[in-house]
Amino acid sequence: MKKIAAIFMCIIMMAGFSACSNDSGSATETQSAPVSASTEEQGASTDLIQEGKNLVIYFSASGNTERVAELIAAETNADLFELVPKEPYSTADLNYSDDSSRVVYEHDHEEARNIELESTAVTDWESYETVFIGYPIWWHIAAWPVDSFVKANDFSGKTVIPFCTSASSDLGESGELLAKTAGMGNWLDGKRFSGGASEEDVHSWIESLDITVSASVDETTAEVTEETTVSETETETETESETTTAEVTTAAETTITTTAAETTITTTAAVTTAATTIAATTSATTVTEPPAKGGKTLIAYFSWSGNTVTMANTIADKTDGEMFEIVPVTPYPTEYTPCTEIALEERDSNARPAIKNLPASIEDYDTILIGYPIWWHTAPMIIGTFLENYDLTGVEVYPFTQSASMDEEQFEQSMDFVRSCAGSGNVHDGLFANADDETAIEKYLKNNGLTD
Repeated sequence: MKKIAAIFMCIIMMAGFSACSNDSGSATETQSAPVSASTEEQGASTDLIQEGKNLVIYFSASGNTERVAELIAAETNADLFELVPKEPYSTADLNYSDDSSRVVYEHDHEEARNIELESTAVTDWESYETVFIGYPIWWHIAAWPVDSFVKANDFSGKTVIPFCTSASSDLGESGELLAKTAGMGNWLDGKRFSGGASEEDVHSWIESLDITVSASVDETTAEVTEETTVSETETETETESETTTAEVTTAAETTITTTAAETTITTTAAVTTAATTIAATTSATTVTEPPAKGGKTLIAYFSWSGNTVTMANTIADKTDGEMFEIVPVTPYPTEYTPCTEIALEERDSNARPAIKNLPASIEDYDTILIGYPIWWHTAPMIIGTFLENYDLTGVEVYPFTQSASMDEEQFEQSMDFVRSCAGSGNVHDGLFANADDETAIEKYLKNNGLTD
């Protein structure tokens, strides 16, 4: 609570200030010193602050790894350094289901994986003692742009901690292979995070590492934290009537715009700013209230075997929602085994398969029910394509799914994926039921205020 209070008051006293990560477009071979995360948040408790300088290096294809990297940097008072390919990966390049795409070609031709980066030179590289290195998992290994950085730098005397993001694949041998490529340094066991990893997930992991945190805490941060002891008391006394839960969450008073690199908040009151900052640290917010009435309802679904469309039809009948079938540009094989092989590749590489006839806008809808089967313990990656294509601010999102095994853990992993892809959409608890269980479907719709 002390940490949250400090953040609240820092923001109140520094309204208008925003902290950004490195601008990938400005990276050069003579790149300036990495941006310090100390002004964003001093994530570790002060009794852990000792000598030692930390750095978080990362390559991010879809934004998931970048978000986790920023959380790690905030927790460890580390600097950030983004690995940016000179030839950036486009959406088409990352279409893992297209045999002619760049990433598939590179996977099949190892000699093509020597990716040239905008910069491999970190200013004051020798001064860093602990280095976190992050990446998405591509075909069970680290995304290969990371290899170029590892090959170009001397890791002697450094403690190196890998981390990865994936829908459900674990770290595997990716860290060991990078250590072998480096040939030096003390490489520790790493950590796999889901796309929807929370601040608490990162905090718990960092605490378990028992590492030192840089002593170079920004003086401005220390001064503001000291001043908030008085300001916090004054605010509680003088503006008590202005700090109700209803007020700080009113959509009309607060506008939140979230990108992978930064969060900008405009608000009518300093207290509201502080409250919404905490809300903005989560990529999607789970709520329980029924949606506002008067808007249109969209039922978007992907179905391979026909089970999910059965659920979608039942929901449409009971809600009068409009239906949209998510159809991939490159169809999945109709045979089971070939389809599962492609689905596994897409999951492991965090792919975003292209969608046919994707609506240009969904602004008419304030409620979206998103349906899918469970594939390889999570949602199919094409669900991410749909959700990430739109700004879902103010939209109520209700996932629904089914599977042959009806494994609750797999369902929860799919929910993590949906939350990570929904941006600022309000993701509700999902429906996990057999496709033909109309009773369960009707109960879910009624409990969530989607039917009378």
